[in-house]
Amino acid sequence: MPAESRIALRAMNTDITAILRWPDDRTPDTPAYHSLVSRWFRDVEARFSRFLPGSELSALNRTGGSWQLVSPMMEEVLALALQCCRQTGGAFHPGLLRQLQREGYLRSFEHAATFRPAEASGQAGLLRPDPGGHAAAEPFELDGRMGAVRLAPGSELDLGGIVKGWAADRLAGWLRRRHGFPAGIVNAGGDLSVWQEDEEAPSTVIAIEDPWDTGRDAARLSLKRGAAATSSTLKRRWGEDGSGLHHLIDPLAGRSAASGIVQATVAGAEAAECEAWAKTFCICGLEEGAARMKLGAPGCEAAVITDKRKLILIPSRNPGRFVWEPGTLTIQEATI
Repeated sequence: MPAESRIALRAMNTDITAILRWPDDRTPDTPAYHSLVSRWFRDVEARFSRFLPGSELSALNRTGGSWQLVSPMMEEVLALALQCCRQTGGAFHPGLLRQLQREGYLRSFEHAATFRPAEASGQAGLLRPDPGGHAAAEPFELDGRMGAVRLAPGSELDLGGIVKGWAADRLAGWLRRRHGFPAGIVNAGGDLSVWQEDEEAPSTVIAIEDPWDTGRDAARLSLKRGAAATSSTLKRRWGEDGSGLHHLIDPLAGRSAASGIVQATVAGAEAAECEAWAKTFCICGLEEGAARMKLGAPGCEAAVITDKRKLILIPSRNPGRFVWEPGTLTIQEATI
């Protein structure tokens, strides 16, 4: 049986795992690739974290709407974020940092016990105004010729979700093409990229966590190559008064979304795209999310869990690429 390297670390405030299948003619060197994977994710965190004052993202958020030259990595991620914003009809929106802060998410999530909405904590006047409570239609302008960006009035960026997916996609592609790994998986906190060159080899089985019983699987997803991402309104949640505050902000309301969807897993070609669509379902709800995905990403599929503990499958136009199996929840195919 081919040798594997299993790598686990923590970065970007999440658990990172990578499983790499070695070619038969190479001797495994797990420590070297552990170092490589660790360095990649820590470098990504240092550039894109909103919690690090010295990060490139933090510097961009301080520019106050003036044009700012950005690094090629930042430009690539911003172009991807803008594309996802447009494809999802604005449901995925990277320019909601102020709204997120007003809900209390001012520090990294290990400090969630201290989170309080700005109004309740008396800090509303200390945060910069959120004009009308609504996000700009597009949070920034991007000049690809100059490698420059200008934030829209009232917009500050939070790229945490899409950056995890992008980082998993880029590392997986690099390991496959440049380092010759014939199979593997890179998983950044549930945003994952999978590849398998051998058509005869078994598919990778991905467990989809039951949001109410995290020790069990609500369902399982099998695929040979591609990506998946899961978003949930139950995981990054805070407040003791039943206010339902969480990190998925409805751009129209400027508040934590209340769509009736508690978790969405989307499978597709790239983890970053899947992340954007998983968020879209949690923000827009089942019917609107499905309508937008069928229009903007017909090759994706979604397994969406409602607050009534129903798991609804929204198939793609090309069924059979992804295989879903039930766990604690029965899978019902959407009729919308």
